[in-house]
Amino acid sequence: MRERKVAEGIEGKRMLGIDEAAKYLGLGKVVTRAWMDEIGATRKFGRRVLFDKQIIDRALDQSAQ
Repeated sequence: MRERKVAEGIEGKRMLGIDEAAKYLGLGKVVTRAWMDEIGATRKFGRRVLFDKQIIDRALDQSAQ
């Protein structure tokens, strides 16, 4: 049930939490977090860590070429 809720909320968002980013990419949380740091998509707001979906999409587009 939680996975369905996470998947439904991704479309209109720019910033994603770790659960949403992992689901969006189809990867585990550890791999997702490492890749987010590598591509520069990690954004920190105080203690909260979010990931920029536009940067993720750009990195995916570049890796497909």
